[in-house]
Amino acid sequence: MIVKSVTMISWELDPFYTRGGAAYAIRRLANQLTGLGIETRVLLPDWPDTRPGKDLTPLL
Repeated sequence: MIVKSVTMISWELDPFYTRGGAAYAIRRLANQLTGLGIETRVLLPDWPDTRPGKDLTPLL
């Protein structure tokens, strides 16, 4: 049995919030890894001063 998983830590709140562009790349990487059958988790900090982005879903 082979277990494949990746945990990524994003210090920007995208894709949940709009603060910067690096998290867009993190989301795309997470989507690609998930497409390959690799369990992917993205850990995000809790920044209460950040506003939710428009038309974005918390689902990766």
